Amino acid sequence: MGQNMAGGITLSTDLHNDTTLFTVRDLCTVEDVIRAIETFCASGKVTQYILWDFREGDIDPISMEGIKKIVAVIKKVAHLRKNGRTAMVFSDDRAFSMGRIFANDSDLGSVDISYGAFRNFDKAVDWLHEDDILLKQVLK
Repeated sequence: MGQNMAGGITLSTDLHNDTTLFTVRDLCTVEDVIRAIETFCASGKVTQYILWDFREGDIDPISMEGIKKIVAVIKKVAHLRKNGRTAMVFSDDRAFSMGRIFANDSDLGSVDISYGAFRNFDKAVDWLHEDDILLKQVLK
């Protein structure tokens, strides 16, 4: 069962797989995303892998300036997820484009977290855990 947050965001954590899922189902603002990130980081259950599912959400209110605000918050808490990965899944073209811009933001280059934007949920999950899959193959 997930924790409901502002902006129609639900947070669910799977500690066994070191993964957190943020599901966005309504209109979502920059402030909603920032609040979700801050709540997650303060929870004491910070995971290496994060999946943001925006397929049923509306991120139209998030502008380029808003992306910069989110990046600034991430830079402050990035040390909690060193070598982590964050995947974002989108269903519409504008949101996917914004996700790609975010994932490639030059300011994120200074944090030790990888970001990816996807249109397919399963591909996003595979990308999140591809290092684990490769390690399991090597250890066999």
